[in-house]
Amino acid sequence: MSDITLQGVTSHFENGRPSIGIFSDEGGQFFGGYSMKSENRLHTATSLSKLWDGKEISRVRSGSDDLTLYGKRTCTHLMVQPGIARVALGDQIFKSQGLWSRFLFAWPESNIGWRVPKDPGAKKIEENPAFLRFKSRIVELLEKPMPTHPEDPLQLTPRRLHLSPDAKALLSQFYERVEVAQREGEVFCQIRGFASKAVEHACRIAGILTVFEDDEASFVSHQTMKNAIALIDWYLLETVRLLDTGPVSQELSDAQVLLEWLQYKWTDGAISIRAIVRQGPNRFRSADRAKQLVAILEKYGWLVRISSGATVLNQKSSQAWRVVDCE
Repeated sequence: MSDITLQGVTSHFENGRPSIGIFSDEGGQFFGGYSMKSENRLHTATSLSKLWDGKEISRVRSGSDDLTLYGKRTCTHLMVQPGIARVALGDQIFKSQGLWSRFLFAWPESNIGWRVPKDPGAKKIEENPAFLRFKSRIVELLEKPMPTHPEDPLQLTPRRLHLSPDAKALLSQFYERVEVAQREGEVFCQIRGFASKAVEHACRIAGILTVFEDDEASFVSHQTMKNAIALIDWYLLETVRLLDTGPVSQELSDAQVLLEWLQYKWTDGAISIRAIVRQGPNRFRSADRAKQLVAILEKYGWLVRISSGATVLNQKSSQAWRVVDCE
Protein backbone atom coordinates (compact mmCIF):
# COMPACT_ATOMS: atom_id res chain seq x y z
CA MET A 1 0.00 0.00 0.00
CA SER A 2 1.22 3.51 -0.76
CA ASP A 3 -1.68 5.69 0.42
CA ILE A 4 -3.82 4.65 3.37
CA THR A 5 -6.51 5.55 5.83
CA LEU A 6 -6.51 3.88 9.22
CA GLN A 7 -10.07 2.72 8.62
CA GLY A 8 -8.89 1.08 5.41
CA VAL A 9 -6.00 -0.63 7.18
CA THR A 10 -8.33 -1.98 9.88
CA SER A 11 -10.75 -3.26 7.24
CA HIS A 12 -7.92 -4.98 5.38
CA PHE A 13 -6.67 -6.63 8.56
CA GLU A 14 -10.20 -7.84 9.27
CA ASN A 15 -10.82 -9.30 5.84
CA GLY A 16 -7.58 -9.39 3.86
CA ARG A 17 -4.08 -10.30 5.03
CA PRO A 18 -2.50 -10.29 8.50
CA SER A 19 0.64 -8.51 7.32
CA ILE A 20 0.87 -5.34 5.25
CA GLY A 21 3.55 -2.95 4.00
CA ILE A 22 3.04 0.79 3.66
CA PHE A 23 5.66 1.41 0.98
CA SER A 24 6.05 4.41 -1.30
CA ASP A 25 8.83 6.11 -3.24
CA GLU A 26 6.54 9.16 -3.33
CA GLY A 27 6.02 9.66 0.40
CA GLY A 28 4.47 13.07 -0.23
CA GLN A 29 1.37 11.16 -1.28
CA PHE A 30 1.16 9.75 2.24
CA PHE A 31 1.97 12.97 4.10
CA GLY A 32 -0.36 14.99 1.91
CA GLY A 33 -3.22 12.48 2.02
CA TYR A 34 -6.40 12.15 4.06
CA SER A 35 -4.73 10.49 7.03
CA MET A 36 -2.41 13.46 7.54
CA LYS A 37 -4.96 16.23 7.44
CA SER A 38 -4.83 18.41 10.55
CA GLU A 39 -7.93 16.83 12.08
CA ASN A 40 -6.60 13.28 11.48
CA ARG A 41 -2.87 13.66 12.12
CA LEU A 42 -2.82 12.82 15.83
CA HIS A 43 -5.07 9.78 15.40
CA THR A 44 -2.93 8.53 12.51
CA ALA A 45 0.32 8.98 14.44
CA THR A 46 -1.09 7.21 17.49
CA SER A 47 -2.47 4.34 15.42
CA LEU A 48 0.78 3.84 13.50
CA SER A 49 2.67 3.78 16.80
CA LYS A 50 0.38 1.05 18.12
CA LEU A 51 0.94 -0.97 14.95
CA TRP A 52 4.71 -0.68 15.47
CA ASP A 53 4.28 -1.84 19.05
CA GLY A 54 2.46 -4.94 17.81
CA LYS A 55 -0.57 -4.29 20.00
CA GLU A 56 -4.10 -5.45 19.27
CA ILE A 57 -6.32 -3.28 17.09
CA SER A 58 -9.61 -2.23 18.68
CA ARG A 59 -12.55 -0.47 17.07
CA VAL A 60 -15.75 0.60 18.79
CA ARG A 61 -18.34 2.35 16.66
CA SER A 62 -22.02 3.03 17.09
CA GLY A 63 -24.11 1.05 14.67
CA SER A 64 -21.53 -1.71 14.22
CA ASP A 65 -20.10 -4.57 16.23
CA ASP A 66 -17.07 -3.99 18.43
CA LEU A 67 -13.88 -5.31 16.86
CA THR A 68 -10.56 -6.46 18.34
CA LEU A 69 -7.87 -7.89 16.07
CA TYR A 70 -4.75 -9.77 17.19
CA GLY A 71 -1.61 -11.01 15.46
CA LYS A 72 -1.20 -8.24 12.88
CA ARG A 73 2.05 -6.78 11.55
CA THR A 74 2.85 -3.62 9.62
CA CYS A 75 6.06 -2.39 8.00
CA THR A 76 6.47 1.17 6.72
CA HIS A 77 9.07 2.45 4.27
CA LEU A 78 8.64 5.93 2.82
CA MET A 79 10.93 7.89 0.51
CA VAL A 80 10.28 11.63 0.46
CA GLN A 81 11.74 14.74 -1.12
CA PRO A 82 13.88 16.97 1.15
CA GLY A 83 11.30 19.77 1.40
CA ILE A 84 8.56 17.42 2.53
CA ALA A 85 10.95 15.62 4.88
CA ARG A 86 11.90 18.86 6.64
CA VAL A 87 8.25 19.68 7.30
CA ALA A 88 7.42 16.16 8.49
CA LEU A 89 10.48 15.87 10.76
CA GLY A 90 9.66 19.23 12.32
CA ASP A 91 6.03 18.30 13.05
CA GLN A 92 5.55 18.66 16.82
CA ILE A 93 2.67 16.16 16.89
CA PHE A 94 4.88 13.43 15.44
CA LYS A 95 7.71 14.33 17.80
CA SER A 96 5.71 14.58 21.02
CA GLN A 97 3.55 11.55 20.26
CA GLY A 98 6.65 9.43 19.66
CA LEU A 99 6.05 8.36 16.07
CA TRP A 100 9.52 9.37 14.88
CA SER A 101 11.19 7.33 17.62
CA ARG A 102 9.81 4.26 15.83
CA PHE A 103 11.36 5.09 12.44
CA LEU A 104 14.91 4.55 11.19
CA PHE A 105 16.07 7.63 9.28
CA ALA A 106 18.58 7.92 6.46
CA TRP A 107 19.21 11.20 4.62
CA PRO A 108 22.18 10.67 2.28
CA GLU A 109 23.87 13.47 0.43
CA SER A 110 22.58 14.07 -3.08
CA ASN A 111 24.57 12.39 -5.83
CA ILE A 112 23.41 14.88 -8.48
CA GLY A 113 26.40 15.81 -10.57
CA TRP A 114 28.18 12.55 -9.78
CA ARG A 115 25.98 10.12 -11.69
CA VAL A 116 28.36 9.70 -14.63
CA PRO A 117 29.56 6.09 -14.63
CA LYS A 118 33.32 5.85 -14.14
CA ASP A 119 33.44 2.62 -16.12
CA PRO A 120 30.98 2.52 -19.05
CA GLY A 121 31.36 -1.26 -19.11
CA ALA A 122 30.58 -1.72 -15.43
CA LYS A 123 27.67 -3.98 -14.53
CA LYS A 124 24.39 -2.46 -13.43
CA ILE A 125 23.30 -3.07 -9.85
CA GLU A 126 20.66 -5.49 -11.17
CA GLU A 127 23.49 -7.65 -12.55
CA ASN A 128 25.60 -7.61 -9.39
CA PRO A 129 25.95 -11.14 -7.93
CA ALA A 130 25.33 -9.89 -4.39
CA PHE A 131 22.15 -8.12 -5.49
CA LEU A 132 20.93 -11.22 -7.32
CA ARG A 133 21.55 -13.40 -4.25
CA PHE A 134 19.71 -10.89 -2.08
CA LYS A 135 16.75 -10.77 -4.47
CA SER A 136 16.60 -14.55 -4.70
CA ARG A 137 16.59 -14.92 -0.92
CA ILE A 138 13.84 -12.32 -0.49
CA VAL A 139 11.67 -14.08 -3.07
CA GLU A 140 12.31 -17.41 -1.35
CA LEU A 141 11.20 -16.00 2.02
CA LEU A 142 8.13 -14.28 0.58
CA GLU A 143 7.00 -17.52 -1.05
CA LYS A 144 7.00 -19.38 2.27
CA PRO A 145 3.63 -19.67 4.02
CA MET A 146 3.11 -17.19 6.83
CA PRO A 147 3.02 -18.58 10.39
CA THR A 148 -0.65 -18.21 11.22
CA HIS A 149 -2.94 -19.48 13.95
CA PRO A 150 -4.32 -22.95 13.12
CA GLU A 151 -7.90 -21.74 13.71
CA ASP A 152 -7.52 -18.23 12.26
CA PRO A 153 -5.49 -17.75 9.05
CA LEU A 154 -5.72 -13.96 9.53
CA GLN A 155 -3.81 -14.05 12.83
CA LEU A 156 -0.03 -14.32 12.76
CA THR A 157 1.68 -16.48 15.38
CA PRO A 158 5.41 -16.13 14.71
CA ARG A 159 7.70 -18.19 16.91
CA ARG A 160 10.00 -16.54 19.43
CA LEU A 161 13.65 -15.95 18.67
CA HIS A 162 15.81 -16.21 21.78
CA LEU A 163 19.08 -14.41 22.40
CA SER A 164 22.20 -16.46 22.92
CA PRO A 165 23.95 -15.67 26.25
CA ASP A 166 26.71 -13.78 24.41
CA ALA A 167 24.16 -11.80 22.38
CA LYS A 168 22.26 -10.92 25.55
CA ALA A 169 25.46 -9.71 27.24
CA LEU A 170 26.32 -7.59 24.22
CA LEU A 171 22.83 -6.09 24.20
CA SER A 172 23.12 -5.27 27.90
CA GLN A 173 26.37 -3.39 27.30
CA PHE A 174 24.74 -1.49 24.43
CA TYR A 175 21.77 -0.58 26.66
CA GLU A 176 24.04 0.84 29.35
CA ARG A 177 26.02 2.89 26.84
CA VAL A 178 22.92 4.41 25.25
CA GLU A 179 21.24 5.02 28.60
CA VAL A 180 24.21 7.03 29.89
CA ALA A 181 24.25 9.04 26.64
CA GLN A 182 20.66 10.22 27.35
CA ARG A 183 21.67 12.21 30.45
CA GLU A 184 21.23 15.96 30.32
CA GLY A 185 23.92 17.52 28.17
CA GLU A 186 24.99 14.19 26.68
CA VAL A 187 24.87 13.29 23.02
CA PHE A 188 21.43 11.60 22.95
CA CYS A 189 19.61 13.90 25.38
CA GLN A 190 17.72 15.55 22.50
CA ILE A 191 16.55 12.25 21.00
CA ARG A 192 15.58 10.38 24.14
CA GLY A 193 12.48 8.93 22.52
CA PHE A 194 14.48 7.21 19.79
CA ALA A 195 17.42 6.36 22.07
CA SER A 196 15.07 4.72 24.57
CA LYS A 197 13.92 2.39 21.80
CA ALA A 198 17.42 1.71 20.46
CA VAL A 199 17.62 -1.68 22.21
CA GLU A 200 14.31 -2.78 20.70
CA HIS A 201 15.37 -1.51 17.28
CA ALA A 202 18.59 -3.53 17.63
CA CYS A 203 16.62 -6.67 18.57
CA ARG A 204 14.27 -6.26 15.63
CA ILE A 205 17.12 -5.82 13.17
CA ALA A 206 18.95 -8.78 14.71
CA GLY A 207 15.82 -10.88 14.28
CA ILE A 208 15.52 -9.88 10.64
CA LEU A 209 19.18 -10.63 9.96
CA THR A 210 18.82 -14.00 11.69
CA VAL A 211 15.77 -15.08 9.71
CA PHE A 212 17.25 -13.79 6.46
CA GLU A 213 20.23 -16.07 6.99
CA ASP A 214 18.28 -19.03 8.36
CA ASP A 215 14.49 -18.95 8.64
CA GLU A 216 14.59 -22.04 10.84
CA ALA A 217 16.96 -20.47 13.40
CA SER A 218 15.84 -20.49 17.01
CA PHE A 219 18.23 -17.93 18.51
CA VAL A 220 20.12 -14.73 17.69
CA SER A 221 23.90 -15.21 17.66
CA HIS A 222 26.53 -12.92 19.16
CA GLN A 223 27.82 -11.90 15.71
CA THR A 224 24.34 -11.09 14.42
CA MET A 225 23.61 -8.93 17.47
CA LYS A 226 26.95 -7.20 16.99
CA ASN A 227 26.00 -6.40 13.39
CA ALA A 228 22.58 -5.11 14.45
CA ILE A 229 24.10 -2.85 17.10
CA ALA A 230 26.58 -1.48 14.54
CA LEU A 231 23.61 -0.54 12.36
CA ILE A 232 21.72 1.09 15.23
CA ASP A 233 24.83 3.03 16.22
CA TRP A 234 24.74 4.54 12.73
CA TYR A 235 21.02 5.30 12.98
CA LEU A 236 21.51 6.95 16.38
CA LEU A 237 23.97 9.44 14.91
CA GLU A 238 21.75 9.98 11.87
CA THR A 239 18.75 10.66 14.11
CA VAL A 240 20.75 13.16 16.17
CA ARG A 241 21.77 14.89 12.95
CA LEU A 242 18.19 15.12 11.66
CA LEU A 243 16.11 15.65 14.80
CA ASP A 244 18.44 17.37 17.27
CA THR A 245 18.44 21.14 16.97
CA GLY A 246 21.27 21.53 19.49
CA PRO A 247 24.77 22.87 18.73
CA VAL A 248 26.44 19.45 18.57
CA SER A 249 24.57 18.26 15.49
CA GLN A 250 27.25 19.21 12.94
CA GLU A 251 30.01 17.78 15.12
CA LEU A 252 28.18 14.46 15.37
CA SER A 253 27.58 14.45 11.64
CA ASP A 254 31.31 14.92 11.06
CA ALA A 255 32.12 12.29 13.71
CA GLN A 256 29.91 9.84 11.82
CA VAL A 257 31.80 10.54 8.57
CA LEU A 258 35.14 10.01 10.32
CA LEU A 259 33.89 6.79 11.94
CA GLU A 260 32.82 5.37 8.58
CA TRP A 261 36.22 6.24 7.13
CA LEU A 262 37.97 4.54 10.05
CA GLN A 263 35.83 1.40 9.87
CA TYR A 264 35.79 0.92 6.12
CA LYS A 265 38.94 2.56 4.70
CA TRP A 266 41.55 2.59 7.46
CA THR A 267 43.36 -0.74 7.50
CA ASP A 268 45.94 -0.23 10.26
CA GLY A 269 45.35 -1.73 13.69
CA ALA A 270 45.54 1.66 15.41
CA ILE A 271 44.86 5.30 14.60
CA SER A 272 46.42 8.56 15.77
CA ILE A 273 45.65 12.25 15.35
CA ARG A 274 48.68 12.56 13.06
CA ALA A 275 47.37 9.77 10.81
CA ILE A 276 43.92 11.39 10.52
CA VAL A 277 45.49 14.74 9.64
CA ARG A 278 47.69 13.12 6.99
CA GLN A 279 45.36 10.60 5.40
CA GLY A 280 41.85 11.20 6.72
CA PRO A 281 38.93 12.91 4.94
CA ASN A 282 40.12 16.26 3.57
CA ARG A 283 37.96 18.49 5.76
CA PHE A 284 39.30 16.89 8.94
CA ARG A 285 42.98 17.46 8.14
CA SER A 286 43.63 19.86 10.98
CA ALA A 287 44.85 18.68 14.37
CA ASP A 288 42.23 20.65 16.33
CA ARG A 289 39.33 19.29 14.29
CA ALA A 290 40.66 15.74 14.40
CA LYS A 291 41.04 15.94 18.19
CA GLN A 292 37.43 17.14 18.60
CA LEU A 293 36.03 14.28 16.54
CA VAL A 294 38.26 11.64 18.13
CA ALA A 295 37.10 12.84 21.57
CA ILE A 296 33.45 12.31 20.51
CA LEU A 297 34.11 8.83 19.12
CA GLU A 298 36.12 7.85 22.20
CA LYS A 299 33.45 9.15 24.56
CA TYR A 300 30.76 6.97 23.06
CA GLY A 301 32.77 3.81 22.58
CA TRP A 302 33.68 3.80 18.88
CA LEU A 303 37.37 4.43 19.63
CA VAL A 304 39.26 2.77 22.49
CA ARG A 305 42.45 4.41 23.73
CA ILE A 306 45.59 2.24 23.69
CA SER A 307 47.19 3.01 27.04
CA SER A 308 50.73 2.18 25.95
CA GLY A 309 50.52 4.03 22.66
CA ALA A 310 51.14 2.40 19.29
CA THR A 311 53.11 2.64 16.08
CA VAL A 312 51.00 4.28 13.39
CA LEU A 313 52.30 4.98 9.88
CA ASN A 314 55.72 3.72 11.03
CA GLN A 315 55.88 6.33 13.79
CA LYS A 316 55.49 5.76 17.51
CA SER A 317 52.56 7.72 18.91
CA SER A 318 51.97 8.09 22.63
CA GLN A 319 48.28 8.77 21.92
CA ALA A 320 46.64 6.11 19.78
CA TRP A 321 43.24 4.43 19.58
CA ARG A 322 41.83 1.12 18.46
CA VAL A 323 38.85 1.35 16.10
CA VAL A 324 35.84 -0.69 17.22
CA ASP A 325 35.12 -3.26 14.52
CA CYS A 326 31.68 -2.87 12.89
CA GLU A 327 31.66 -6.35 11.32
